[in-house]
Amino acid sequence: MTQSQARALEISNVIIAFLPTLAVAKASNKRLYLLCLSHCSFVVPSDMAHEFQCRDVGENRYEGDAQFVIDAFDAALPHLASMGSGDQWGTQLFSKKTSFTSDIQDWIEKAGYATGSTKVFIAEVLVNEKPIAGGRSGPEQARGRVDAAGNEFIQAGAVVVHDRWIAPYVTSYYGESPLHPDLAASVENRDFMWMEILITDFRAGLYRKGAGAALISQVKEYARRIGRRYLWVHCWAGNDGKLAR
Repeated sequence: MTQSQARALEISNVIIAFLPTLAVAKASNKRLYLLCLSHCSFVVPSDMAHEFQCRDVGENRYEGDAQFVIDAFDAALPHLASMGSGDQWGTQLFSKKTSFTSDIQDWIEKAGYATGSTKVFIAEVLVNEKPIAGGRSGPEQARGRVDAAGNEFIQAGAVVVHDRWIAPYVTSYYGESPLHPDLAASVENRDFMWMEILITDFRAGLYRKGAGAALISQVKEYARRIGRRYLWVHCWAGNDGKLAR
């Protein structure tokens, strides 16, 4: 990022970089991103793109949805370690963390409430449009499902968003100090959503390529539909910021 692309202000040890469509706040070991939903776009290289269907779990739940998300987190640990980001989540499997698995199950359950503030989408790739008698069409370790018509899908990623909610660790970081103006304005105007989870499943192999962009596009469409302007997300800032590149 050049000086012509952004300017930085240091306020109470928080670095804020202002870009045309993205405001980045570095808080502790996490980076907070504010996406302007009317401008941000995500492009997937044509040789990596798949036609994803982002299934609304609240409207069409599959009995294995919670376990898929949990297992996808487990599958990400070896990759993080291989790129030097093992400190982000450590080595303990998420499937062994009671609080984490309970949260996932709770969010999946809340996603089905018509008046709830939690939304869950799972990105899937249709790998067999014709009824099948059995077997698998995707990578051996990939998680799949078969719909009522016999069509097989490879599950590639998931996103969890909360409406008009900010993660507690953000507000606790500021303590008694005022929130940064951008964040405070979002809270006051109630025109934002918080992305709690964005994960793609490494077991899906090449089927996961582009799943993150597809899920964010789905969230953007949903946010606009309910009248939200901004989407706050966070990313680990360790390992020289490689995770966000």
